[in-house]
Amino acid sequence: MNLDYKKIIEDFRITYRTFEQYESRVWGAEGNMIELYKQVGELVACYNNQSPQLADEVLDVIAQMIRLCDFYEFDIEAIFEASIKICDNSNETAVAQTIFSIVEHVGILSKYIMMEEKYYFRSRVDEPSYMISNEKFIECISNIISLALSIAKEKNIDLNETNINTRKIDQEWFPKIEEQEKIYLLKLEQKKTPKSVY
Repeated sequence: MNLDYKKIIEDFRITYRTFEQYESRVWGAEGNMIELYKQVGELVACYNNQSPQLADEVLDVIAQMIRLCDFYEFDIEAIFEASIKICDNSNETAVAQTIFSIVEHVGILSKYIMMEEKYYFRSRVDEPSYMISNEKFIECISNIISLALSIAKEKNIDLNETNINTRKIDQEWFPKIEEQEKIYLLKLEQKKTPKSVY
């Protein structure tokens, strides 16, 4: 697979770090998972509707894995290399089955995050069965990326080209978001300023 994953990682980091400046709250692992579920839902919808947006949705799923790895300080480049090997060595399967597997792995990943972020009962926090190793976490992330890469391979999606096009759109959005933020802050300031009685 001829994938410039380092460029995809670098480009998406620029994008999400720019968006972070304007987001109303820090995402954390939970925000990443909400966005990942949204992206997987859009991936399924695009596949079911034969949408040309499928390439964007595949890339968006991968992008959320990058952001999650950054949050947990996992080596995303090593994970990509492992994912590419898995994809290259996998047998061709139906895309529908691959998408089903992504949904399954995202469910597993959310369970791991719930354990890692201690969302279970306080009495279970220190129980070994409710602790997750980084290896299992990383394996799950790698599986999701390799499944997304498999969809790209089977549908002849050029993720390098998709990345270039998607980042151009992001670059066009940055000034608009900045302008929206200025308007929002101005309105907020106007609400705080007492009106003159004269």
